[in-house]
Amino acid sequence: MKKALVLLAVFFAIIAVSGALADTTFVCGDVSGVWDSSGSRFCVVCDVRVPPGSTLVIEPGVDVVFMAEFKFTVDTNAVLRAIGTVTDSILFTAFDTVRTDTSGGWKGLIFIDSTSAGSVAYCRFEYANDYAIVIGYSAPYISNCLIRSCMNGVYGRRNELEELPLTFHTVIGGSKIIDIDGTGVVASGGQGRMLGISNTTISNCNIGIAGHFVSVVRCNIENNTGAGFGCGHSYYVFRNCTIRNNGGDAIRGEGWSGDIYNCIIENNGGYAIYQTGCMCSEGMEIFENTVRNNGGGIYISDMVERVEVRDNIIYNNIGDGLTVSTYCVYERDSLIITGNKIHNNSGRGLVAEIYPASWYSTFIGYIKIVNNLVFDNNSDTCVAITYWDTSRVEIEFANNTVENLIIHRNPEGWPWGMPNVTAYLFNNAFIENGYDYIHSPSVTTYSTNNIDYYASGFVDSYSGNYHLTDSSPCIDYGIGIFTVGEDTFYAPSVDIEQNPRPCGSGFDIGAFEYVPTYMDSTLHYWSGWNMVSVPIAETLNIVTTFPSLIGLAYLYDTESKCYQPTYELIPGRGYWLPLSEADFIPISGDPLDSVKVELHIGWNLIGTCSEPAHMPFWPYVPHLGYVYGYEYSNGEYYSTSTMLPGRAYWAFSEVDSFVVIKP
Repeated sequence: MKKALVLLAVFFAIIAVSGALADTTFVCGDVSGVWDSSGSRFCVVCDVRVPPGSTLVIEPGVDVVFMAEFKFTVDTNAVLRAIGTVTDSILFTAFDTVRTDTSGGWKGLIFIDSTSAGSVAYCRFEYANDYAIVIGYSAPYISNCLIRSCMNGVYGRRNELEELPLTFHTVIGGSKIIDIDGTGVVASGGQGRMLGISNTTISNCNIGIAGHFVSVVRCNIENNTGAGFGCGHSYYVFRNCTIRNNGGDAIRGEGWSGDIYNCIIENNGGYAIYQTGCMCSEGMEIFENTVRNNGGGIYISDMVERVEVRDNIIYNNIGDGLTVSTYCVYERDSLIITGNKIHNNSGRGLVAEIYPASWYSTFIGYIKIVNNLVFDNNSDTCVAITYWDTSRVEIEFANNTVENLIIHRNPEGWPWGMPNVTAYLFNNAFIENGYDYIHSPSVTTYSTNNIDYYASGFVDSYSGNYHLTDSSPCIDYGIGIFTVGEDTFYAPSVDIEQNPRPCGSGFDIGAFEYVPTYMDSTLHYWSGWNMVSVPIAETLNIVTTFPSLIGLAYLYDTESKCYQPTYELIPGRGYWLPLSEADFIPISGDPLDSVKVELHIGWNLIGTCSEPAHMPFWPYVPHLGYVYGYEYSNGEYYSTSTMLPGRAYWAFSEVDSFVVIKP
């Protein structure tokens, strides 16, 4: 009966369309060849298929209209090339645009084990009553497409039988997936092949991305009702993404783990990052992210492999800023937390917890917490390190600037025996209540060259500026090597802002090394082309500054998209500079504390200030979440959120604007 009703609806739809457009082409069953705009609208009146071994080309300007709930299948070893243009796209749509759970729309474009020669570009997909695109064991490239007003966006699946090492296959690039009832992208990669999503916006869905074995690069995941990303029992990667304004967690993983680099994660209703239950060998890395104004900070629990959290800015989140717990299973660093700025969260700043693993009782858990700044979190405890009974733990806590540190036994610890905990504390600035122990009769502590209960000697501690003044007692008070028996610990070679240690006659206390106001430094450049900028507050002449210079310097004009030669280097601009040999260039002058840089639409070659500057900059520029530096050793670009003095960087802006670059 339902089939008869569908056929009747199609019959009347055909009559309606035929009356309106005499040049309409009706298609049904197996299709191949070329569909071009001379056929005007292609109306699908039953399920269509590109059969095995065949090719169908759809040219720009074609509209494909599904007259009822029909599907478009690209079969085994078949090829579909649907490639529109920026100004003349291809449309896949439904005649009945009113979708319900049982009727309306169409059933999507389905690739079944088709070849990698397939390509879908500059196409629009709308009103699908299931997934708009299904990629099953196939490798087409979906690029610069708009998928909107569908039940679900894209479902992608790779062969789970492929073996490691992991390889990355980009399935979706440069696209927009918006206004989706269900999930924007469901990724089902295999252990040997990860599904790749790049340069794509996923917005106004129920869930942004769900699935496993997925790589997400330079994407915007925003304004979704639930989670930005949800993953179960697999590995995932996020790099240079913006994840904001989602109703649930920004990134949520259960089982296995993921790596998250250079992302902006803000204004989400749940946790910024929530990962629990990792029983895998990959471990987890969380580097150079900005995490702010979320319903929770970063929560990592029950990890078996190594976890490293480095160079993140975590502030204004509800609850604890950073919580990481791991098992002491392997004879190596279990947990490394370094270079993070954690402040103004409503709970504790930093919580590190080590669990025992009685079945691996010979192993020691190592916790390394170095070069962190933790302050003004709304809890009596700023940094907490928690261990359980039977734990064998070594703690290295060095060159941190924190309000206080508490090392304590979990009161709910398992009664399997007494713990064995050794803590090594040196070069720390405790700015309020020092350090203390709770329920910790078995903690052995070696402590030297720390400053306790000290809130002066900083530039402006009330506003969170814990750089050292020139009269601070923290200057040169630290040590470079801390030896206890057969154990030797070394102070970090750089501070939280990547300034080299020591800068003066000795190591400084706390997260910041004191840098004199008059800059007297030596910058290293390579033979060949270098991307350079001026790190001091004056214009430099290239002839007198660079003795091994070949020719001229070149700046990039964004408006004309051309390089222009110059003899002078101006602060705030970036330049290409050719040198005949590697050289160490002395630079002296008044430091460039901050620099205002004009940005134009497109790529901009920009300079930076006298100290390492970390993104995001002020004022906020949409999608400017990272910049590109140039690696001289291999001639390749790399993305980063940290700009180093004397270097220049490429920055892409979607609007005419400006930023103020400062530490």
